[in-house]
Amino acid sequence: MIKATRYLLLLAIFTCLSIQVLAQTTGSISGEVRDEKQAVIPNAAVTVRTVTTNQTRTVQTNQDGRFRFTGLSVGDYEVAIEASGFAKHVQSGITLAVDQSAVVDVTMKPGGGAGGGEYCRERLGIEYNQC
Repeated sequence: MIKATRYLLLLAIFTCLSIQVLAQTTGSISGEVRDEKQAVIPNAAVTVRTVTTNQTRTVQTNQDGRFRFTGLSVGDYEVAIEASGFAKHVQSGITLAVDQSAVVDVTMKPGGGAGGGEYCRERLGIEYNQC
């Protein structure tokens, strides 16, 4: 009986520690999308790509022009934003560490023709410069 109790206690402790470790090995990327006149851009397609695996996730900006990706593994990321009437914006050089949140605020430029787009790789601490 004592042996079984010890086993269950150890199992409970291990489970709690595992959940806590898993919760701390992910990060998030969030931001706001605006035009050059600082008006928010709702319904823009925002895609985050894991550089090492090439896996992607896409969300739409909300009515306030905001987006958020949670549960991202530690690593290097690229964010691409597309909206009707605007040139595609791609920002690379985003590195997430354990339990870290990156903020990527973007000002979109008018355009929308084929090809081109704006690529940005400026990092200031964990906050990324608008470009």
